[in-house]
Amino acid sequence: MASFAVPSGNWHYVFLFGSLGLITVIPALWLLPESPRWLASHGQIEKANSAVQAWEDEHTRAKRQPLPKPLAPEPVADVGKGSLLDLFRPRVIKRTVIAMVLFGSLLIINTGLNNWFPVILDQRGYPLNEAYPIFVIVSFGALIGPVLVSIVIDRIERKWLIVFCSALLGITYLLVGFVDAVPMIVGGGLAAVITATVLFTVLNTYIPELFEIDVRGIGTGLAQAFSRVTAVVNAIVIGFFLSRVNTESVFIYLVIVTLVVAVAAAFGPSIGIRHAHRARVQGRRGARRTVGQPDNIDRTGTID
Repeated sequence: MASFAVPSGNWHYVFLFGSLGLITVIPALWLLPESPRWLASHGQIEKANSAVQAWEDEHTRAKRQPLPKPLAPEPVADVGKGSLLDLFRPRVIKRTVIAMVLFGSLLIINTGLNNWFPVILDQRGYPLNEAYPIFVIVSFGALIGPVLVSIVIDRIERKWLIVFCSALLGITYLLVGFVDAVPMIVGGGLAAVITATVLFTVLNTYIPELFEIDVRGIGTGLAQAFSRVTAVVNAIVIGFFLSRVNTESVFIYLVIVTLVVAVAAAFGPSIGIRHAHRARVQGRRGARRTVGQPDNIDRTGTID
C-alpha cells in the first residue's frame, strides 16, 4: 500500500488502510478466552473451570483419546490482586527493571528499522519508488519469523534465545548499515526482520513470565507503558542522527540497543523451558491440570 500511495503523495491512505484493524476488536471481546488463573485468583472458580474444561474437550477431540484422571486439587494460597507498589518491593524490583529495559529496547528495535528504513534508503540515494519495493521484500521476514519461532520457542531457554537473537540482530544491522549494495541490503534487511520478529515474540512471552501471577498483568502493563516513552525518545534520537549525522550512526545506535537487550536478558531469571519441554515429551500421558492445582511456575520464576 505504501509503495503505491507514498510516492504519489497520497500517504493518508496508508493510515486509513491500517485503521481497518479496528474491525477485529469487537469479535475479539467475545472470542478471546480469559486466563483461568486470573479468573480463579478473582474468585470466579466456575468460569475458570469452564475455561479449563473447554480446552480439555478441545484436546480430547484433537487427540481422539480421553485424558487421564486428574490429580486431586491441592490448596493454593490467595495470591491477591497486586498493586503498582508491589512491583518495587525487594523481591520483585529486579524483575521490574529488567522487564522495563527489555520492553523499552524492544520497541526501539521494532520501530527503528520498520519505520525508518524507507527514509534511510532515500537518504542513501534510492528514490522512493525503488526504496519501497525493497522494503516490501524485507517485510516478508515478518511472515517467516513467526513460523521459525514456533519451532524453537519451547525448546530453548528463553533468556538465552533472547541473547542469541540480539547478537544476531546486531550483526545484521551492521551489514545493512555499512554495506551499500542492493543484494546486501535486501538479504541483511530480510534477516534483520526475521530475527527481530523472533526476538519480539520471545520477549512478549518471556516478560510476563518474570512476574508472579498477582502482579503479572500490572508488571507487564508498566513495562509496556515505559516502552511507549522510549518509542517517543527513539523517534527524536533517530531523527537527530539522520538530519545531523549520517545513516550509519542510526545502525550503530540500534546495535547498542541490541547489546542492552542481550545484557538485560542475561541477568534475567531462567524459566526452565528446556526442562519443561523434556518433561512434556517424556510424559505426554501425564495427568491433566485442574484449576485447583498450583501453578507449575514457582515464586522464583523457574518451572518445577
